[in-house]
Amino acid sequence: MSDTEKITIYADDFFEHKKVIEDVVLVIAFRLAKEWYAVDITKTIEVVKVSKIIVIPLAPSFIKGVVNLRGNILPVADLKNILGLGETIETIGKRIVVVENNNVQIGFLVDEV
Repeated sequence: MSDTEKITIYADDFFEHKKVIEDVVLVIAFRLAKEWYAVDITKTIEVVKVSKIIVIPLAPSFIKGVVNLRGNILPVADLKNILGLGETIETIGKRIVVVENNNVQIGFLVDEV
């Protein structure tokens, strides 16, 4: 066996052919200010239009209040405020993205979904 053949054999053995595995993750995309963000769809309960938010006295500034969502009281937080992007203002596309983690639900105010 010549030296060239040995190099070729080693070169072929050097590269491993791995099967490419693709994971698909479905997300809900939403806009805060001029940036787009996303949350895993498995954590998202629903997206609702903003209804009357009842203010809670002495709540932190990022908690906008609570809403009555089909008989359930849902706390609503302003993601823009949490991320230091200002406060969410009234817009046509303004929505509440309801997410759940560890059996706790919260609504996040977003500019657009």
